[in-house]
Amino acid sequence: MNFWESEFIKLKSVLEKLGWRNVKIRDSNLDEWYSQGVLYSNFVKRGMAIHIEYGDEDCVFGEDC
Repeated sequence: MNFWESEFIKLKSVLEKLGWRNVKIRDSNLDEWYSQGVLYSNFVKRGMAIHIEYGDEDCVFGEDC
């Protein structure tokens, strides 16, 4: 596990402690998914949503990954 993956686990834990619920993707039934160097995850709380793209800055913003 690299640094940002470890940090994502901490972020996910904090969000859950604040009442945000991790939402599974309908098609795959996964809590989060990894593609092209980026970890994607969705959270909901009382009608609000957060979509997270977490990874190395270059990968998240579409630069060379």
